[in-house]
Amino acid sequence: MEKLEYPGFSAVIATLGGPTLEQTLGCINSSSVLPQEILICIPSAEKNNVAHLEGGNIKILITKDRGQVAQRAEGFRHAQGALVLQIDDDVEFDSNTIKNMIQLLLQLGPGYVIGPIFCDDVHRKPIARFSTGLKGFIKNVYFTWVAGLRWGLPRMGTYSARTCAISVDPEFAKTPLYPVQWLAGGFVIGFKEDLVLKNFYPLPGKAYCEDLLHAHCRSKQGVQHLVATNAMVSTKPQGDEIALSELKREFKARYLIGKYLGAGAIGAAFFLSVEMIKRGIKAKV
Repeated sequence: MEKLEYPGFSAVIATLGGPTLEQTLGCINSSSVLPQEILICIPSAEKNNVAHLEGGNIKILITKDRGQVAQRAEGFRHAQGALVLQIDDDVEFDSNTIKNMIQLLLQLGPGYVIGPIFCDDVHRKPIARFSTGLKGFIKNVYFTWVAGLRWGLPRMGTYSARTCAISVDPEFAKTPLYPVQWLAGGFVIGFKEDLVLKNFYPLPGKAYCEDLLHAHCRSKQGVQHLVATNAMVSTKPQGDEIALSELKREFKARYLIGKYLGAGAIGAAFFLSVEMIKRGIKAKV
């Protein structure tokens, strides 16, 4: 297929130069619509990990700060395209995914951002699955009374101030563009004018729940979030295995973010305590 070059399209990747980056770059540059630039945003200490990749439309941006949100924000500020795709360094997709999502976005105009359905990288099945029957009832009780989310299907694509977020199961989404409150940050496309250019993440280290804070910031700017239910990208699902010390740091980070998002102290602490206990049991710490 002849490749079409869309003149206003930039891709921004915040990375430390891990082993999956080149595969993601290959997906981008095998697309039926090519970006005018791919900005690899990386701290100075890791720049040698990606130095061999620069050339063509791939540019290396050495960032002043370390951290996914800070690196990405610096890339946003340097992006030249009218449209900007933020993308993680570990996703795969077919050659028409970007083109199809750009077409959807152009039909809507500014004020919207669009994300895809995320699938696991082994079976290529959607990671988010909505349960029905007895299992669904039990999950409804947990997500409503413990996590602070809505009951039933209306919780798809929503998040609670207690930092619990639910993705969209395409089997239950009856529209090609499904309105949501948040988008997973691994693959989001929008207009440059709708970008959040500041480093909105207040804590050092791993950026827990940055997707929710990012969505919160975009919503304050009047931007609406949509999932393209026919667009699929694959990634490795996050496991529950985590060290006890990291569980404690995650609890603290999510508690503070929850308070910022408006969660009550008792409700947030209760939900996060249950989540950390569940994670700890699975990880056998």
